[in-house]
Amino acid sequence: MKCPSCGADLPAEAQFCIECGTNLGSVANTGATVYLPRAAKTAVPCRACGTANADFAVFCVYCGRRLDDPVPQSAPPPLQYPTLPRLRLAPSRQQQHNPKSVIGALFLIGIGGLFLLKLPFWPGILFLVGATLFISESLRGRSFNGLNSLLWLCGLGLLIALPNLWCSNVLLLIGLSVLFDIVRRRAGRP
Repeated sequence: MKCPSCGADLPAEAQFCIECGTNLGSVANTGATVYLPRAAKTAVPCRACGTANADFAVFCVYCGRRLDDPVPQSAPPPLQYPTLPRLRLAPSRQQQHNPKSVIGALFLIGIGGLFLLKLPFWPGILFLVGATLFISESLRGRSFNGLNSLLWLCGLGLLIALPNLWCSNVLLLIGLSVLFDIVRRRAGRP
C-alpha cells in the first residue's frame, strides 16, 4: 500500500506512514499489497510501543511516533481507590417495620396519656402493657398470642380497678379465657 500523503511504500498492516507519519487508520486500503523492499538489514524497535520497524523508517508503523523521539515519560499510574463491596439497599422508610420502635412509641404515648388524664396508675399500666403486647404480637403475625396477653392483662387491670367486684371479675376473666381457648382451637392455632 502507498501513503496517500507522500507516496511511500508501506506494509498492508501499517496504521501510520513510516516516512511522513500520516494516520492511515481513516484511509481505505485500495490496490494490491506492496511489500517493502528487503533492503532493511535490521529492525528498529519503537521506543513507545516496541513495534519492529525498518531501519530506514522515520515514524513507527504502528503508533505513528517519530522513531528518534526520546522515550516518552510514563505517566504516573492512575490512583487506585479501594472498591467497597456492593451493598444491597434497604427498603424505603415507608416499607420498614420495626416492631420495637412502634411498640416503644405506643407505650410512651400511653404512659403520657395516663398521666395527662390522671387515670388510676396500676390498672392503666396493665391495660397499656396488654395493648402493646397485642400490637407487638400482631405485627409479628401471632395475633392469638397477643389476644391472650391482652385478655389476661386487661382482666388483672379490672381486678385492681374494681376491688368490690373481685369475685365477678375473676369469673369473667376465667370465662373469657375458656371462650378464647375454644375460638383458638377452632381456628386451628396452637
